[in-house]
Amino acid sequence: GLPGLVPSGEPRGAHARCTFGFTPRPGAPVKIFHGIVEGVVPPQPRGDNAFGWDPVFQPTEGGGLTFAEMSAEAKNNISHRRRAVDLLKDYLMSNLDAVLSEMKLAPVDVDAAAAAKVLVDQGWESTDAGRLEEARARFAEAAALAPECSRAHMGLAYVLCRSSQLPEEAEEAEAAYRRAVQLDPEGEASASAANTLANILEVKGDSAGAEEAYR
Repeated sequence: GLPGLVPSGEPRGAHARCTFGFTPRPGAPVKIFHGIVEGVVPPQPRGDNAFGWDPVFQPTEGGGLTFAEMSAEAKNNISHRRRAVDLLKDYLMSNLDAVLSEMKLAPVDVDAAAAAKVLVDQGWESTDAGRLEEARARFAEAAALAPECSRAHMGLAYVLCRSSQLPEEAEEAEAAYRRAVQLDPEGEASASAANTLANILEVKGDSAGAEEAYR
């Protein structure tokens, strides 16, 4: 195998590299992300957890162990693949609105309702994790993709209620909520109508209306 092709001798400098490319749509520029781990090639291959060249790469941050001597968890924590994924993830989270906007320009090859359901599920996952801006973007995209999806409008209203303090944002929340109820009067939106509407009215400064909705 590969370790047998590496001549023994003094340690030599080396690095492990993983490269990811990302583009939001066909024809758009490709962003490149390099995950790099510095290290050395040891005098002799070491380790039984062998995968490819793991026995002949000793990362600088590995405490003197080769990749093949490390546990899978320890290796993954510092691996070049993990670093490339983290760079890609950081880019997506820092440029989410721009990326989603670019993605909307791409031809839609999947059923809009199915795609909206995926986005809504992602929106609730982001909401549960406290990432409200991310959730808002997911619900808004779902509502734009499938305007008849009541769950998308309800999710958008809920997130706006939790994250917004401005009257104009409360107006947006109320509009999204009322659209959800209109689309599915007997569904999830209607079931939580009182609390949702009360929260919206409270943000708008309508304390009397909020109190009435709570009753």
